[in-house]
Amino acid sequence: MTDERCSKIAIGGKEYELLLTTRATKEIGKKYGGLSDLGDKLLKAENFETAIDELIWLITLLANQPILIHNAKNPQDKKDLLEPE
Repeated sequence: MTDERCSKIAIGGKEYELLLTTRATKEIGKKYGGLSDLGDKLLKAENFETAIDELIWLITLLANQPILIHNAKNPQDKKDLLEPE
């Protein structure tokens, strides 16, 4: 996938695409109230550990979007979703 909603990140030596989908936007909205509130939450985190936990949740959510798309298109070749751990 190559568009403005997509970036790449390396986790454990493996490259993953981060994709902002409608589903991811809805999940962010449920957790934070909206995309703009996400930035405020990260900047105003109570401590460094809380901010890191929020970033890990966000990266996991965005990295799982291409996997979910792949799994929907390829039910016989499903890939495991990433976990925040």
